[in-house]
Amino acid sequence: MLYTNMLYVNMQDFLKLGQKNEAFVLCKGYVFKLGYHKQIQQGCVAMNADVRKYLRVSKVDTVTLSKFVKPRDQVVDLSSISF
Repeated sequence: MLYTNMLYVNMQDFLKLGQKNEAFVLCKGYVFKLGYHKQIQQGCVAMNADVRKYLRVSKVDTVTLSKFVKPRDQVVDLSSISF
């Protein structure tokens, strides 16, 4: 979790928000890939410090996650940056 921009929930919440093995969610207007971990309590979401800073939330703030479904006719492009 330390080096990802993913959000994590428990398995029950994951299944509510996604499919069996993949889920994307909206959080504060941004799309994140969702993962699950057995140590996360139901109704809670885990995110790393960089994501919390980007979203401007603390460890005790309440956030809302909603299921994100990519429109069928939309192409997702990848960008890369070289240093």
